Amino acid sequence: MTQLLVFLLLGLANGAVFASLALALVVTFRSSGVINFATGSIALFSAYTYGFLRQGQLFDPIPGLPTTVHLSNGMGFVPAAALALAITAVIGLLLYAVVFRPMRTAPAVARAVAALGVTVLLTGLIQQRVGDTPVNVAAIFPSTNYKIGSVLVSGDRVWFAVTVVAVALVLAAAYRFTRFGLHTRAAAETEKGAYVSGISPDRIAAVIRGTTSSAQYGGRGICYLEFGADQVALVDVTFFGDQRVGELVGPSEALAADKAEFGSSRIKRWFGREWTAT
Repeated sequence: MTQLLVFLLLGLANGAVFASLALALVVTFRSSGVINFATGSIALFSAYTYGFLRQGQLFDPIPGLPTTVHLSNGMGFVPAAALALAITAVIGLLLYAVVFRPMRTAPAVARAVAALGVTVLLTGLIQQRVGDTPVNVAAIFPSTNYKIGSVLVSGDRVWFAVTVVAVALVLAAAYRFTRFGLHTRAAAETEKGAYVSGISPDRIAAVIRGTTSSAQYGGRGICYLEFGADQVALVDVTFFGDQRVGELVGPSEALAADKAEFGSSRIKRWFGREWTAT
């Protein structure tokens, strides 16, 4: 039992790293429906950016330019972490605009391949720019040792694990109980349903990636029309603007299945039960 406890405590740091990456993966999936395999490479870029900022250098991943740009003699934890998060948020927004947004209606396999391509690109750029040389920075958490039973554990491992758990609880509460969390889950589940509810998926995606967007509800409305014999049409109308545009799609059996899936997801979300068409 003592040996098991030793390995459990020694693995706190590595476990907290994997937990934080998993947390980022889940947040992205809950907000966009995309399993972002590039999460690890984005975290790697953020870590290098933070490390160089602590040394007063700005990391530049673009080949052909200097690897770093001198900013100061060194930054403290708060400004370095804030600037690194801001830079990473800009990178995330660019990836969303260039890669993920154009492919949000693509098959899941295509989106996964795109995410893997981003991973290869970012990892390759970092490898080419800095190689395998680690960037050493001062510790964030206190490294005072704690004695748990007969085992000595470094305090930074404990605080790191506690921080990850606390962040996970806060995010879980935000997604479950706040209006933004409900909107985010709705937009990830069905973009059409989000538009019907007056929610802008683009604005939600921008906020998730750490920035803001001026996108507002564009006055778009969608409804389904029953034609019988398993035939359903979709009416897509824009109410705002100088020209009010409407489009009729279908009818088809595919839209009938789409309508059934939309109705089932709403019933399950709102009433907590499955829906069966009668």
